This record gives sequence, structure tokens and C-alpha cells, in this order.
Amino acid sequence: MAGKCIGVILSGGGSTRFGEPKAFAEMNGKPFYQHAADALSPYTEEILIVSHPDLKDRFENETAYAVIQDQEPFIGKGPLAGIYAAMQQRDAQWYFVLACDMPFFDAEAAGKLCRHLSNGIQGVIPCSENRLQPLCALYHRDTLLHLKNQLASGNYRMMEWIERFHAKNLSEEESGMKKQAFENINDQRAFEHLKKNE
Repeated sequence: MAGKCIGVILSGGGSTRFGEPKAFAEMNGKPFYQHAADALSPYTEEILIVSHPDLKDRFENETAYAVIQDQEPFIGKGPLAGIYAAMQQRDAQWYFVLACDMPFFDAEAAGKLCRHLSNGIQGVIPCSENRLQPLCALYHRDTLLHLKNQLASGNYRMMEWIERFHAKNLSEEESGMKKQAFENINDQRAFEHLKKNE
């Protein structure tokens, strides 16, 4: 991989639909955040967990990974705020972003994305079922200015941020990734289905 890469696990949401902190839900005896860390670790020099304030102490008690929070004036403004916090607090060339509720995204999937890094692009974003998956993607530090401008505008939509820079959007054929890698566990019904199939 060209340049330093930081792994960014987004765990700052309120997990309202799930009913409890998703990052600590377990699959195969391992919390979701650890599945994310295991996926990113082979390709990154450091793992950052972007935490909700209420969970910071719990993360710090359970893991040695660095734990950060959203920064003013963008606290609680969704995934963009979490990525912004990571880019502001850690200097790297690339940031491998992964949502904590995608436990099937593994190191094999991460490696397939990293193979598409190249000069002249500012993001590598996979598609699944013709939809971009911006919460398991690589972003270059050059996107930080676009990110700050997007947040300052009051528009917190990731897709509109992505339109501001040159990203390589990978089709399913190009990435070679399994559809299951992108499966989100958003609620208890999905979680119960997961546990039945462990």
C-alpha cells in the first residue's frame, strides 16, 4: 500500500434501531468492533475507534485501540463527522473506513479493496447490488478539505461528499467481493437471524 494507512471503525451512532450498542454485539464469540479491527489490521498501521461519548469508557476498558470522538462543531453529525475526526486527529495518506455493524467484512474483502489503490484517485468505494458502499471504503487525505466544506455547509450526506472528489467506484465484478461482506446488522431481527446461522 502506498503511504501510511489508518483504520477507522465508525462506532459513534446511537444504535437506536438495534436497542443496544451494536459495536459490542457478538458474532462467533467476538464483538462486532473486533471483527472490524481484524479486517483492517493487516492493511493499516493503526486502528482508531470513533466512539459515541457514552461508550468511550467501555471501549477503553475492553481494548487497547485508540478511541476518539467527534469534534466540535460537528459532533453527532453522522459518519462524515467521524471520518473528519479521524483525519483531524491522525495524519496519514489513506483512511480505511469501516462501519462497526458489518461483521462479515473480513480481511479478504479489505485486501480486495486495497489492490485498487493508485495514484490520481482520492477514494476506493465498492458497489453491491448497484449501490455504493461508502462505509467500507478507502479515502485519501486530499478529501479532507472537501469533507470540511461539506460539513460546514450543513449537508451531512456521504454521497454528496463523494461527488466532490475523484473516487474509483468498483463494480461487483471489479471488486470480486461477496455480497455478504456488505450486510449491515441494523436491528434485533437481523441480529437474531445472524445468531441462528452462526
